[in-house]
Amino acid sequence: MTPKSQKRDTQTSPNILRQDIDKIKSPEKENYYVVKEKVPQNDDFEALLDFYFADERRVELEAFAMNLHISIEQMRVLARSCVNEWQLNNHRHQNRQDAVKHLTNHIRAKALKEPPPPVLPVEERRAQLWEEIKQAADEIIATNGDCALTADDCTQFYNYWIELNNAGTKMRFEIQPFFTTTNRLRSWIAGKDTR
Repeated sequence: MTPKSQKRDTQTSPNILRQDIDKIKSPEKENYYVVKEKVPQNDDFEALLDFYFADERRVELEAFAMNLHISIEQMRVLARSCVNEWQLNNHRHQNRQDAVKHLTNHIRAKALKEPPPPVLPVEERRAQLWEEIKQAADEIIATNGDCALTADDCTQFYNYWIELNNAGTKMRFEIQPFFTTTNRLRSWIAGKDTR
């Protein structure tokens, strides 16, 4: 049993005794609880990152990264950006476990917000699209023998769909939620009189 002088403070954490807590009044926050000698200082963010990416946690991190469809290196970049934000805002945590949970949630949110860049270089993805266009053109000509599809039409279609976004990471066709080369090429041929 816990003596009466060491009652647990349920407002902060069930595992922290009242004697371990200093109540600080600050202009920004009415009641801000700081746990004595357990709150990592801003200098300890590097230690937090070292702990978070330690070899002992490798299996857990790989599963987490696989769930988010990112690599461990991309996860490190996201973790670094979270820690930088915390340093700018002078953010504190009650203990390391709280900091790890907070970091995990921030990494998840950032990873879901910003999808990872495509794996292949742009030139290889362009070459893949050109091959798909050639196959789609052969299929269209085979099904519609009297189709007015020319090599110039295929080149114009290709040039239209390989335009890069402002960041230079994705092409126009990659941004589309649905893109089937054969169907798009058929629509392109049908609408070429209006262009």
